[in-house]
Amino acid sequence: MSVPALALLSHALDWNEHPDPRLQTQTLRAPRCWSRPSPPQLLTLEKHVDTCHLSCLMQQTAPRTNHPPLRIAATLLLGACLLAVPGGGSHAIAQAPNVELLDEWPVVYVRVAEQADFETLLDVTAGGGLEAQLFQGAVLAPTSAGIPDASIERILRRTREATGRAVLDPRTEGQIRLQDGVDLDAAIALLRARPGVLEASRAPRPVSPPDNPPNYQPYQSYQNSGGGVGAESAWSELGLSGVGVAVCDVEYDFNEDHCDLPEIQVLGFEPVSPYGDNHGTAVLGEMVSLDNDWGTKGTGHGSTDVFFSPTYNGSTYSVSAAIYRAIDALPEGAILVLEVHMPGPNSPGGSQEGYVPNEWRLSDYSATVAAVSNGLVVVAAAGNGGEDLDDPIYSTGNDGHWPFLPENDSGAILVGAGGAPASCYGNTFRGRLGFSNYGQRVNVQGHGECVRTTGYSDVFDEESCDYTAYFSGTSSATPIVAGACMLIQEYAQLTFGRPLTSWEMREALMASGNPQAGNTSQHIGPLPDVLDAIATLDIAPPCTGDIDGDGLVNGVDLSRLLGFWGRPGEADVDGSGTTDGTDLSIVLGGWGVCPE
Repeated sequence: MSVPALALLSHALDWNEHPDPRLQTQTLRAPRCWSRPSPPQLLTLEKHVDTCHLSCLMQQTAPRTNHPPLRIAATLLLGACLLAVPGGGSHAIAQAPNVELLDEWPVVYVRVAEQADFETLLDVTAGGGLEAQLFQGAVLAPTSAGIPDASIERILRRTREATGRAVLDPRTEGQIRLQDGVDLDAAIALLRARPGVLEASRAPRPVSPPDNPPNYQPYQSYQNSGGGVGAESAWSELGLSGVGVAVCDVEYDFNEDHCDLPEIQVLGFEPVSPYGDNHGTAVLGEMVSLDNDWGTKGTGHGSTDVFFSPTYNGSTYSVSAAIYRAIDALPEGAILVLEVHMPGPNSPGGSQEGYVPNEWRLSDYSATVAAVSNGLVVVAAAGNGGEDLDDPIYSTGNDGHWPFLPENDSGAILVGAGGAPASCYGNTFRGRLGFSNYGQRVNVQGHGECVRTTGYSDVFDEESCDYTAYFSGTSSATPIVAGACMLIQEYAQLTFGRPLTSWEMREALMASGNPQAGNTSQHIGPLPDVLDAIATLDIAPPCTGDIDGDGLVNGVDLSRLLGFWGRPGEADVDGSGTTDGTDLSIVLGGWGVCPE
């Protein structure tokens, strides 16, 4: 196919010496108009033809060498140009938000046949008269500007293969910016009369993008001190934001295109949800929504390692499989959030009444234990069933699997739902909400009502940019605690050289914050506070040279190291995959009693 060269004033622009030596063989002559500035390597061209003025920036890139020389020059010129405001200067038509757009938008969309030649489309030197008046100072920008031919060909080929249809070649279309105040309809009529022009019409006028949402951060009471987990103090006083801490949400689905969420890596298959994607969107918004001047701000907004492990693929539903995928993918110290619950022995069906934590199912409990054992901090919803997990029914039946007894503790942090400080429904701040499960196995609480976050569309509703003020349940409480864990984990990794285990994290959370209010016999634990929890930490730095774990780095450890020399194993203390000199240096450097 002969690709049309979209050229502006090509008969008038002749070249003397081009900065690219590949174009110095031109036979046409005109005064030099090129200048070569210092890096970055951009060329500025200003050329007057009669009263026509063109100012553009172009990259010094390889031209289309399969075209005739004149077409090469014209294509390079216009294919890389920013649309310029006529009359001088280099103002781009891609305007900044504070630039007022003209009421009459002087831009024409043009599409030509594939074999058409644009070289004379805007020729204002021949004929004069009306054409010269209408197209004087016009600038044309092809749709394919800046995209190599090879890329266009690849895109077109794959599109044809996928659709089985002919597709529009972007090299055959462009927009022409005319001078302000020209007769747009007359210009369109003249263009339509040109040979090979298939379409000439008013180009789309720039329109305002969707409005940014209001700034809801002042309403995120779960972030502040006293009313929430104290994330704001941790941000400002310690500079914590979840940097270097991975987090993974386990549930159905989320809106991957939401305007206020970061890039999120899905583990396994594409999520499927029979209940929509709002729930996961809301959970993630509490933890990792972006730090900007609008919308919400996640507690761990600094994390760049955000994952999602779906539970349902449209055919089978498995929480345990989602947990194992997360174990395989996540680093030690990552926060694994289980936004699931299940019917328990008291569930009548038809509602969430009687629902319990997923640990009641043996396979999910086993996966949770595996996650904790592999270094993940597991934060799980206690469930919305209104159940007393200390009730004897939870130590009978179920094939002898009784996960809520102290001796069967999985190590996960179970989160109950407490009242918000400014309750939407008149509930007691930090008091158990009636739907929340409770008992000694429930460790801490978060706000189970009135949570401002992403999704659900009830306070702001733009496509993929919506917010709610009413996210609730142990579903809203759990990511509040998980976000606090992200900040504490960041501190631990920076301070102690290793992440906290799920057991250590839970102990710190339970020792911090503000105690449960209301009927404390229905135990859901305290509302944690990040700085308080950090203050409780008394973590010895890792004693990696203590291979046998006896609290000493001595000859026994050295002997074990030499026994594994050149191989992986327990003496590979730096985790490189081989026991070598680096591991020997660690053992010798830590010789003696391990620090307490």
